[in-house]
Parts: sequence; C-alpha cells; structure tokens
Amino acid sequence: MFTIIIILPHLFYSSPFSPLFYFEDRAGSQQKVRSSIATANTASGDADSNSSGGSSSSSSSSSSSSSSSSSSTVVVGVEVVVVVVVVVVVVVVVVVVVVVVVVVVVVVVEEVVVVVEEVVVVVFVVVIVVLIVVVVVVVVVVVVAVVVVVIVVVLKTGFF
Repeated sequence: MFTIIIILPHLFYSSPFSPLFYFEDRAGSQQKVRSSIATANTASGDADSNSSGGSSSSSSSSSSSSSSSSSSTVVVGVEVVVVVVVVVVVVVVVVVVVVVVVVVVVVVVEEVVVVVEEVVVVVFVVVIVVLIVVVVVVVVVVVVAVVVVVIVVVLKTGFF
C-alpha cells in the first residue's frame, strides 16, 4: 500500500492526460526560453563589456535563476498536494471496505440471531452515519486540495 501511495502521484503527475503534465511542460518551455534569452543577453553583454562594463549580463542571469526556483517550487507544491489527496483517497477506500465488511457481518448476525435485533439495527445505523460523515469529509478535503493547487499554480506561474 505504501508503494501505491508513493508511485501513484508520480504516475498521475507525469501522465499526458494530467493537467499537471501541461503545467510542467509550459513551465519547462518558459524556462528554456528564459535560459536562451539569458544566454543571448550574456553574449551581447560580453560583446558590450568593452564599452559598458557588462552589467546587463549579470542582471539577466540572476533573473533566470530566480524564475527557475519559482517554477520548481510550484512543481514540488503540486506533488505534495497530490500525495495528500492520494493518501486521503486510500484512507477512504480502506474505511469503506471496513464499513462494507461490518455491514455484511451485521446482516449475517441479524439473520442468525433474532434476539439481538435492536442492537444490530443500532449498529447498522451508526455504521451508515459514520460512512456518510467520512464521505462528506473526504469530499471537502479533496475540493479544498484542488482549489489550493489551482490557486498555487495560477499565482506562481501566471497561467491565466
């Protein structure tokens, strides 16, 4: 199960069907353009260094390095959110499986033992209520995680 938690986000992140794949591709393309501009500026700065001191080359290389760290921060932040969402989904799946097993056991016990029918009904109702609460909490967590990812990507990359 731990392997699934570690591998699944990377598969989701690197899949061409994932929107995160295109964010990374766009950020990578922007980085390539920025580095080629910085290289061109450095070359022109070296050519101009005889007359102007080459101050343009140092400023362009520093802006290139700051943009690189910004895009890598977004990628790491998105991966962390994806891992959290996957962990939450795995926990929900485990809880749902446990609840289904409990419901099956309760139904079997209800069939076998008629004397404790009231207890079985109470347990069944409690299990259903817990399941509903867990599903609502998971939906809220996933929605909040998606909103956070969208906000982080928009703010860091200027996608829109």
